[in-house]
Amino acid sequence: MKRKAIRKKLISKPLIIAIAFFLQLALLMSIVYQLSQHLFGLYTFFVILSYVTVIIVLNRDDNPSYQLIWTIMILFIPLFGGLLYLLFGGKKVPKALQKEMMLMDSTKPYLEVDDTQLIDDMPQSLERWKKLITYLRTQTYFPLFAKTQSMYLPLGEDKFVMMCEALKQAKHFILLEYFIVKDGKMLESISKILISKVQEGVEVLFVVDDFGSSELSTQTTQNLKNAGVKLVFFNPLRPSLAIFMNNRDHRKICVVDNRIGFVGGINIGDEYINVIERFGHWKDNAIMLEGEAVSSLTIMFLTMYQYVSKQDIDIKSYLLENSMEDDGYIQPFSDSPTDEEAVGESVHLHLINLANKSIKIQTPYLILSHIMKNALIIAAKSGIKVEIMVPHVPDKRLVFEVTRSYYESLINAGVIIAEYEPGFVHAKMMIIDDEVATLGTTNMDYRSYYLHFECGVMVYKSSIIQLMSDDFDKTMKECVIITKKYVAETSLILKVFRALLRVFATML
Repeated sequence: MKRKAIRKKLISKPLIIAIAFFLQLALLMSIVYQLSQHLFGLYTFFVILSYVTVIIVLNRDDNPSYQLIWTIMILFIPLFGGLLYLLFGGKKVPKALQKEMMLMDSTKPYLEVDDTQLIDDMPQSLERWKKLITYLRTQTYFPLFAKTQSMYLPLGEDKFVMMCEALKQAKHFILLEYFIVKDGKMLESISKILISKVQEGVEVLFVVDDFGSSELSTQTTQNLKNAGVKLVFFNPLRPSLAIFMNNRDHRKICVVDNRIGFVGGINIGDEYINVIERFGHWKDNAIMLEGEAVSSLTIMFLTMYQYVSKQDIDIKSYLLENSMEDDGYIQPFSDSPTDEEAVGESVHLHLINLANKSIKIQTPYLILSHIMKNALIIAAKSGIKVEIMVPHVPDKRLVFEVTRSYYESLINAGVIIAEYEPGFVHAKMMIIDDEVATLGTTNMDYRSYYLHFECGVMVYKSSIIQLMSDDFDKTMKECVIITKKYVAETSLILKVFRALLRVFATML
């Protein structure tokens, strides 16, 4: 069994692409080196390029940690440093993608929603959150909604059941966008429903990230396409130095008839519903929306699908009328690397800085910028109860060690760090004062904040917030609380190793 798994990894698409990529890079570096040894002028040019690049890096409005690592790399290897940054360090996305995703600038006429009165009529207790609502409205163009019902789904198993039920009810269209899609019982069940719905005349559009779904078999893909499912892959992996492989579609969206929508950390794979065990018990969650707010998810999906499929989409035709009774306020939002706005990070900072009593966080990865770490520390020192839940069983060992490198400074400030002892926490949730919460796909790390396409839902004064908070408290009982003594007993070698990893944290 192990041999089969090893053989599968050795012939996997990502590994083959990686080998081809590094061979090209090695060849390029060899050519540059050989030429520089024989042409002093060229050598001088590359060295000057590196120093000029350092000046450019330090003057960019960018994450200081990202600037630091590139400055170190460029100065350490001046012959190649500038060239490497130009190839990989600019975080630029393809111009076609950048242009197409600017369709978000025109979402206002699609939604035709004026939430001004709704915001003005919000209760006084939510007054402090109007700045965050306005920020999301102006930076992501997604408005605030009230006529929406929401349901909190505390595990992948819960989402899977509700998702299948919703898919079976589809009469017009199904929209699916996932980072990871892999063969197994979960996909098999969903595929059967999708194929039967296509036969009934329901349109099924499916966007899959090519890197995240590298384990999806060609046979499964072909079966879905042959059945009439319109499946497309975002940013296909290619062994090219010019391709922008870092920008991935990390979103998880499911929409049925613009009536029901799902958002959360749960991908389509058996570990997410605990059918198989990879890193112990998989703790994840999602939110199901039913009502007007689903329109924002519909637009998010169609914007992406239009770019990936290269088809013109009549977005208005998908915005079927849908209204429910009020249950607080709902504001879906998206984040894209195609602009200079780090929406996910800004939302997290807003929430932390506006907390009065408590902050509850679930995240699989805790790779904090200086400003984010300080915000958490200041909150704890100000008497706010700050609880952060991370995995006890990691999926990425190096990233896990970086996460643990923050423990000492956070714990010393009064932050409560809890590791989910039964296994892996993949949920991305933040609850403030049991009054406002966000749940979505954004991890507390550099990749989610700056490189990936992400999405989430802000929930204000809704009945589900207490359910989310209660689930957090319940899960805390299954966690091991990290103590000062535990941190103090960490070996010096491991501390040094973690410190070195912290330097490269933005590249992990």
